[in-house]
Amino acid sequence: MLKYWLVEKYLNKTGNGFCLEKWNSSTLHLGTGMEHGCHHPDPVQIPLTELTSPEALTNHKHKQIVRQQMLYGAKPKECDYCWRSNGTQDRVIQSSNWYNLKNSKITGTTSTPKYLEVSFGNVCNLACAYCGPSFSSVWQQEIEQQGTYPDDYHKHYVKPIPNNQHNPYIEAFWKWWPELKEQLMYLRITGGEPLMSKHTYTLLEQCKDINVTVNTNLCVDKKLLDKFCDAAKQIKKLTISVSGESTNERAEYARHGLVYKDFLENLVTVHERLPNAKIQVMSVYNCLCVTTFADFLKDVKQRVPNIMLSVSRLHNPDFFDHRLINEGKQESLQYVKSNFNTQAYKRFENIIKDNSAQNLPMLREKLINFTTEFDKRRNTNFSNTFPEFSAPPRSTQ
Repeated sequence: MLKYWLVEKYLNKTGNGFCLEKWNSSTLHLGTGMEHGCHHPDPVQIPLTELTSPEALTNHKHKQIVRQQMLYGAKPKECDYCWRSNGTQDRVIQSSNWYNLKNSKITGTTSTPKYLEVSFGNVCNLACAYCGPSFSSVWQQEIEQQGTYPDDYHKHYVKPIPNNQHNPYIEAFWKWWPELKEQLMYLRITGGEPLMSKHTYTLLEQCKDINVTVNTNLCVDKKLLDKFCDAAKQIKKLTISVSGESTNERAEYARHGLVYKDFLENLVTVHERLPNAKIQVMSVYNCLCVTTFADFLKDVKQRVPNIMLSVSRLHNPDFFDHRLINEGKQESLQYVKSNFNTQAYKRFENIIKDNSAQNLPMLREKLINFTTEFDKRRNTNFSNTFPEFSAPPRSTQ
């Protein structure tokens, strides 16, 4: 296992804000024309005027400016998640993926990504509480019919380009794809729900020799799940990354539209149908999963003993901050430490240790405002589903 102090020493030779992720990784939301280098900074809009070159999808001017700041030793403002970290910074953990590459030396502000995450649109069958209309068509339909939530949540969402209209970002992607795929080491297909997108199956046909990861909520109907399993058989290096972090009624509330029993059954199905695929659970740690996170991990590990874990902190919307609830965190941390790899443990430990200043009573008030409206629209009951919120929040300072 590569020692993180060695990676940090390498990065700091360029500057205390330098991160290899900004050159080697990209997440493209082609439905909205947004891009970011990792999941911590908010995505930015790619100007259509820059698409005269399809490489601008990951080398747009904003990203080049941030890269230049890193090369000059600065700490870009958009990367403040790492600057707040009390443990091993995520820039170090993530850069360790690229540290040993012969071509990891950075010489300029442009780069062809070695890791690409791509979404072709927001078509999805779920409307997760902490998601939104930019990434879920069910959310989009609700907001357009019933309006925004309190505190103007979703008011300024980026409306995806409709599927029946020309999308210049998708057009640019397919123009770039023949060249791009020759340099890609890892491709992640996400959404929306990627199993519901025709572009997913087109990509799978052309990725036999690329490391491919497919994100999925694993809650599609059996016919579509079978279609995916059939298409994915040809992929030599396949990872199926399933979304989840809580159990039973809490999971069904947070990931509205999910049936927890079906989720677990479908997990077993893909494990049996695609025995050579790696399976990873992708958890977004937030206040709705804190009390059952360890139980969820036990459920999935019971069904797929060698399942991997990737955990990230939910920071938007801020009223789902995990620090609103403290019950069960140490149990979850110990379970991750005992059952998953060091990188998963380190990232989760950093999340638990994040004590950056937040007005917890204010966030709790926003949460109540949101869930009151959520319950009214979705015929759900937050108080009954999450009785742990009956006590006031305690600061972790």
